[in-house]
Formats: sequence, C-alpha cells, structure tokens
Amino acid sequence: MDKNAVTYAVLMDISAAYDIVWRDGLRFKMRTQFNIKGRLYWWIDNFLRDRVGQVVLNGTTSSIQKFEIGLPQGSAISPVLFLLYINDITELVQDPMQCGMFADDVALWTSIYKPDIKEMEIQLKLLQQSLDEINSWGSKWKMLLALEKSQSITFRSKNKKNYPHLKIHLDGLLIKEEKQVKYLGLIMDSNLTYKQHVANTKILLLERKIKDSDIPDWIEIEHPIKDTITNIRCKIECLKKAIEYSIEKKRHKYQKQFLKKLITGKVGLNQYMHIIKKTDVPECRCPYKKLSLLKHFLIKCTYYEPIRKIWYSSINLLLPELKERNLKLIELLIGLTTWKPDIRLKVVQEVVKFVVASKRNI
Repeated sequence: MDKNAVTYAVLMDISAAYDIVWRDGLRFKMRTQFNIKGRLYWWIDNFLRDRVGQVVLNGTTSSIQKFEIGLPQGSAISPVLFLLYINDITELVQDPMQCGMFADDVALWTSIYKPDIKEMEIQLKLLQQSLDEINSWGSKWKMLLALEKSQSITFRSKNKKNYPHLKIHLDGLLIKEEKQVKYLGLIMDSNLTYKQHVANTKILLLERKIKDSDIPDWIEIEHPIKDTITNIRCKIECLKKAIEYSIEKKRHKYQKQFLKKLITGKVGLNQYMHIIKKTDVPECRCPYKKLSLLKHFLIKCTYYEPIRKIWYSSINLLLPELKERNLKLIELLIGLTTWKPDIRLKVVQEVVKFVVASKRNI
C-alpha cells in the first residue's frame, strides 16, 4: 500500500475439513512424505481405525455407526494430522504467488508493485492457475473447496484507479469480489483502513464491560431476562461497576441518575424536581421516605401523573417502537428486550457514555 502496489487475494475454506479426511490417503502421506514409521505410525493407525459413534436424543439411542473417513473432533492430535494431510498445498503455488494456511482456511495472494497493466494481467492468470491446481489437489485427495465461503478482494490505495479487476473462478463459477473480507478474525477492507474491525471491537468491548459488572439489587424486575446484553439489568450493572468504589450515598445518587437517563434521555434528578416545581402539580405528601424517591415519583404517586404523561409521550417520540404504548416504568424496562438491534446498540453506547461521565464526577 505504501508503494502504491495492488494485491489480489483469494480466501478459501475447505468444506467440512476434519469430517472428510481420507484416512488411507493420510496413512500414505505419513509414510511417503513425512517418513513416519514404526510404533508412532501404528499408534496413529490404531487411533484412526474402527471408530464408531451413536446419537442419543430424548432418551432414544440410535444404532452404532462405523466412521470410515474423518478425524475425531476434540482430540489433541487431530489438528496435527489434518495439517500433515494438507501440507503439500503450498507446493502447488507458483511463484510469485504466496500462500497462507491456518487449519481449514487457505489464502492465496500476489502483489504487483509496477504500474504495468500487462504485468497485473499475467499475475491474475498465475493466481487462477494456482487456484486450479489447489482445486485439482482437492479432487485427488477428496477435499472440497467451499465456493459459498470463498472470497476474493483487491487491496489498493484509494487513489489507485487504473488496474485490472479481479475475476477468479472455482470449478467454472465466479468467486464474488468483496469490498471487505474476514480472515482469521480480522476484518480487512480493500483500502486496509480496518475501520469496520475497529468498530466491531469497540462494540465487543462495550458488551464485555456490561457483562463483567455485578447485578444490583436496587430495582425490582418481575420476569427473568435471558439476554444479558440487550436488557436493562446489564445497563444497571454497568452503572454499579462505575461507582463501586464510591460511598453508599453517592452510589444511590448515580443509580437514580442512571435510571432517569436511560428512560428519558435527560440528565440530573435536580433538573426533574426543578421542572416539577414549575408545573401546577401539587407537591407529593405521601409517606415514602423509605422508598426510592425516583421510583415513587415515576411510578406510584398519583400527584405526578400529569407530568408522567408528558414524559412518556416524549419517550414515544424518542423511541418509535414504543408509540401507542402507555407503559409504566417497570413495563418500559422489561420492554427493552423487544427493541431492534440498532436501538439496543444505541442504548448500550449511551449507557457507557453516562458511566464514563459518572466516573469523572466521583
């Protein structure tokens, strides 16, 4: 990229890799290519021979079936045997093509540093030939490349416009060229900016931050909530994590602020009380000293019903999914699990922003 080069890449996936290993072919390769003999060879041979299995479902047991192909899943030696089986793929790649393999993921690529269209076209032909060789190898050794999981991509600088477009075929079918691909957990776009990978990592960190928090006991939720990322309890956990080293009074203060922030998108309990005093709603004289002021104010007290209606209408405008619903606070909290993923993501992001602000105030 720094040298204004163009890199063509093809990412392939071996279909059902471990399950379709040809055992006799593996034995042949161990003897001829890796010179594995003696006790080690016969130990591996015994490991592969006469493997059986059965399925138990709802108390019903299937008949015992014998497996003639494949490697046992979960065994420590199976990945090593699989690598021995596919090791000769690299010998099929023509210079200057490069090949990278990790388990059943195979990558082919070539880089062209000269602004020569003919040279680029030659490299593309060599890339296609290498892919054809690997596909022929798969047919010979009973390993199939999955077309639906294969991808191609062209890495280039944003200013690079004059280059042949990538058209690579597998078994006569075109491998779709993508603008971004995922290889070994890394999301790469055609300009190698890694913006999408960074964005996904941020989301994972936000979710992990919420998951690792403790569950507070200051709010009552009537029904069990299974999804700990997309529900209100996780949001509250995040708040408690942020203020776990503060004193008890300050902890309760930020819990109340957090709840109100989550429901209405506004900040500051004092701001709410200030609004109440400016309305015609009389002050509440209910004996609720032992109750949460905010919870009583938003749910129970009949004196504040007019102002509650105003807030619930503003919530409906803020969150379209809550339109035409007249929900109380607890019902609203439980309703978080029904929100669409994009709205849930916005809620998570707002929660973390609020927690960061809470930390600064402590």
